Parts: sequence; C-alpha cells; structure tokens
Amino acid sequence: MLTIHVPQPETKARVLKSMEAPGRKSSRLAGGWISDLVSLRKFITLCPYDVGKFNPRHYDYEPWRRDTFCVARCDACNQIHARCRGFIHQSLHDEIGEPNRKRGRWASRGA
Repeated sequence: MLTIHVPQPETKARVLKSMEAPGRKSSRLAGGWISDLVSLRKFITLCPYDVGKFNPRHYDYEPWRRDTFCVARCDACNQIHARCRGFIHQSLHDEIGEPNRKRGRWASRGA
C-alpha cells in the first residue's frame, strides 16, 4: 500500500505544541515527577490546589512573575488551569527572571 504524506504548513501554534512537554504519565506519582523536574531545573507550573504542596525555598526555586498567572497544564495533577503559578530555578533568574528586581530573593513585590 502506498502512503502519501502531505506536508503541513508550520505555524507558530504547531511549533509551540511540538515543544510542549508531554507531562507525567498516569502511572507516575506527582511528587516523583516534580522532583525530576527540580533535578533538571525545569520551569514548574502548579495549579492553586497544588501550589501549597510545593516548597520553592527548599529546592532553590522562586516565583516567576509574582503578580501574574499563566494558563497552563499543572505539573502535579495534569489538568489545565487558568490561574497556574510558575516557578523558576534561582540560577536561571538572570536569563528569564523579572527585570527590575532590586532586593533579595524573597523580597515583597511592593518594595
């Protein structure tokens, strides 16, 4: 049987979808998946229900853009939420962190 592959046009949405992480498998525990992401220093997104279970200071993480939320898939429960919080590793702050941070790592955003 002959199969003909028609090339699809590369749009920004297709490129972004191909770069998205597949997420954790249903057979894995959420804590193990988060600890794997922490060891690789990946960006972590957590929904409002799971954000209290993660201690960012313990793993040298900090909130990314403290005043905004992101629409993303939660790394713990694998559900898409509109108010996810993002966390970056502190070693990546100079590359992708907040540009006008003036004080220490855990300073309040009003200062």
